[in-house]
Amino acid sequence: MEGEVVGRASALVRGDQALWHISDLTAASAAEVVGLLGGVPCEGSAGWDVVTASARLRAEVIAADDNRLRFCLAGATGLGPFELRLSPWGLAGVLGDRAARLLAVLPVAVHLSLKVAEFTTLTGRMVRLAAPLLELAV
Repeated sequence: MEGEVVGRASALVRGDQALWHISDLTAASAAEVVGLLGGVPCEGSAGWDVVTASARLRAEVIAADDNRLRFCLAGATGLGPFELRLSPWGLAGVLGDRAARLLAVLPVAVHLSLKVAEFTTLTGRMVRLAAPLLELAV
């Protein structure tokens, strides 16, 4: 995938809730993200970060491969693109058999959301991750 990425999107788990973490923003971009998704901006190591108040966002996917999505936030003209790495899930894990159809119709409007996924490792340790979900917007 080519093109400059304005920010990065990742998922985090706080308590029982999965939230979006949007990072590497300018102060103005962080304020726009807060206006769209709620949350709190803070200064990070590579610019401004926002932990959103919501686990769901509306977006337009503009590029995708097996390991990442590039998207723009709906309602934020000129803000983006953002990159979401899909590890350890991969595009097929997030979309299943719909992955090939999505790649054929880009750009496409979607709802990106998160759910808390719990796993027990082979050593018996409980791990909680935020798993991305993608639904086509209608």
